[in-house]
Amino acid sequence: MKGIIAVGLASIAYGIMPVFTKDLILQGMPTVSVVFYRFLLAHLAIGIYLLASKKRLRVTKQQLKDLVVLGVAGFGLTAFFLASSYETLPVGLATMFHFTYPIFVVLLMIGVFHEKASGMKWLAVISAVIGLVLLMDLSGGLSVKGITWAVLSGITYAVYVIGNRETSLRELPAPQILFYVTLVSVFFFGLQAIWKGQLVVPSNVRAWGDLLFISQVSTVFALLLLTYGIKTIGATKASMINMLEPVVGMVSGMLVYGERLDFRSGLGCMAIFLAVVCIAFDGAAEKKQVLKMKKSMG
Repeated sequence: MKGIIAVGLASIAYGIMPVFTKDLILQGMPTVSVVFYRFLLAHLAIGIYLLASKKRLRVTKQQLKDLVVLGVAGFGLTAFFLASSYETLPVGLATMFHFTYPIFVVLLMIGVFHEKASGMKWLAVISAVIGLVLLMDLSGGLSVKGITWAVLSGITYAVYVIGNRETSLRELPAPQILFYVTLVSVFFFGLQAIWKGQLVVPSNVRAWGDLLFISQVSTVFALLLLTYGIKTIGATKASMINMLEPVVGMVSGMLVYGERLDFRSGLGCMAIFLAVVCIAFDGAAEKKQVLKMKKSMG
């Protein structure tokens, strides 16, 4: 339950982020600058924490290799692909296509790591897919290029989720992982912003407040909880519970910007909640089975 609660709280923190990100964009800040400052402030915060708590930053050679791969192919490229999809797709629609990543997590875990998928887990996947289809707003038209970028962001994020559990990083505490992957992202987006001439300094207190929220709450707090959840309940379950994020985002949009929730979207929310319930029951069943086996062994 601790792992489930951690991922649930991370999803809420992630889901609220678009409200503050949209406010920054409405103030005229380019998307690449928003992403750059988000990871820069997050990196500084986690660095100060590690120094204050005297946590070691030294990693093994294998962990360093995995961190570079995870930071570039998982963390960095996910943000890059998703930001690129925003250029040709509405933000909400791009986010929904990004959330195909739990499907890729399941397929990769089964195909590469030979994980057994229970009937309840498959039911959760099907329910989540139905929920996302119902939540998609297709009224603005579709861009093949935008969809490609968004789906690619789902694939790379699946790599990030799995990498936290199935590589040498599973032995590395979450703060250290966050320190290194945000460092990679700072360089990646900083260079991109400079190259595009879009590195803009926030001009008012409101903008800095938005950036502090998305960097500390929706990045540091959320990623630490998500990483803990992945290591506790597994990549597949964590990715499915994280499907709460688009639901939270939709509700936040309704409360802050007065966006409407129609009947179809309501059904989509219910389908995603069903997926989360299925994962919770599947986890409880697995735990009960493990305890039963231990009891029978002695």
